[in-house]
Amino acid sequence: MRTKLEVDSVRRMERSLQQLENLVDHYRQPNDKPDSNFRYQYFYSVAYQSFWTVLQELCKFYMQIGLINSSLEIYTSLKMWDDAIKCLIALDKRDQAEQMICKQLEIKETPDLYCSLGEVTRELEYFNKAIELSKGKSARAYRVLAKHLFYLQKYDEAITNFEKSLRINYLQYDAWFMLGNAAFRSENWQTAVKAFRVCTNLDPENHETWNNLAASYTKLGQKDKAHFVFQEAIKYDYENWKIWENYLWTSIDCGYFNEAIKAYNRLLDLKQKYVDVDVLKAFCTAFEKKVNDAHNESIFKYKKKVLELFGRISSLVVTDWQVYWSYAEIVRFISQTDDTNNNMSVELNHESSEKYFSLLLKAFRNLINKANWELSLESCKEVLNKTIDVLSRCNDFGKYLSNPPDSFGSLNLSVRSIISKLKLKYQVDPDSPDKYLRLLFLKDLNDEFVQLQKEYEQFISSYFG
Repeated sequence: MRTKLEVDSVRRMERSLQQLENLVDHYRQPNDKPDSNFRYQYFYSVAYQSFWTVLQELCKFYMQIGLINSSLEIYTSLKMWDDAIKCLIALDKRDQAEQMICKQLEIKETPDLYCSLGEVTRELEYFNKAIELSKGKSARAYRVLAKHLFYLQKYDEAITNFEKSLRINYLQYDAWFMLGNAAFRSENWQTAVKAFRVCTNLDPENHETWNNLAASYTKLGQKDKAHFVFQEAIKYDYENWKIWENYLWTSIDCGYFNEAIKAYNRLLDLKQKYVDVDVLKAFCTAFEKKVNDAHNESIFKYKKKVLELFGRISSLVVTDWQVYWSYAEIVRFISQTDDTNNNMSVELNHESSEKYFSLLLKAFRNLINKANWELSLESCKEVLNKTIDVLSRCNDFGKYLSNPPDSFGSLNLSVRSIISKLKLKYQVDPDSPDKYLRLLFLKDLNDEFVQLQKEYEQFISSYFG
């Protein structure tokens, strides 16, 4: 009993193996057994197993720690052919396994032997023969056939055979799990939910089944149920960052902002520089639209926690412009809302505008400091659009700063540099071999460039005129 309890402990595994081997030796060497008076003391308290049962336990232990050849030797001596065949398959000795099976089939045909032959040869006819011999009563035959069809990516047929197997023997965790996977891959979400839900009942401590169940609920559009299931998955694997990430996404989708903040902080504990731009944007949108959470509480109830979260992210990820941009927008939306008075809009004050522009300009510097941004159309458009956004915000909110010219001095130089760099890079030379490419490039950027110059002129007029 102690051996069974300690077998899964890495620290006690060696001791467990020695205990089990000693038990086997006691059977083999009767003269070394303790005297009968000593053994009689435990007559009523110990259900002593037979020699063959203890050997089976030893073989299972050997298999668990990778001593497959040792297991094979014992199984062969015990004439436990099914287990010996499994050892040969695990050792990738399929030819020997096939020979052993065929030899036993000459003695007597059984469904289990045909199942094993099908697993070795990967021939469908042997699975069907096993089903025929069992008169459709072998759960294993349907299960191994379903597994074979699953690996052939015939998911609908696999589902049918898994269900037949489970009708015969309901308590097959592996069959339920593979049924769920087959249903998920064939987009049969209802069956996937049913299968993974049974898996969680059979083995509630397996985080993977909880995760898969939540994913199936998500595909069905039942995100609240998915959110609850991810909570359960976290209980059984608290260190798994992927589960926390899924929990973060469903928390955002369902409006559980407090849980989303908790999940993001946990992800930063597990992966120090974790960034999910979509989640940051979702927080910005929530504050901009002044939404309520799933409990009908205002998003502004969590403003302190959100600001702390963004502060933590920006301190760990110092070069990502999108982090600072989202942080700046959060600061602005919070500062422009009086949450003590029905979320009424208010003007920015000097303190909040200083912080807002500090973050915004830091984001802008990180963006334009990316190497070779001017070499691709996509990155050029991104820089131009964000430059327009920055200038627009300066024109709208710069008046709240105590000294705008001082605050915007470096920005002025940066924008002038961007304009001159693009003009120099893409000015059209009639004799240039790539003039048509440049013309096409400028045509794509023309609208953004015109808008940029317009915003820049207003910016100069307002603060440097």
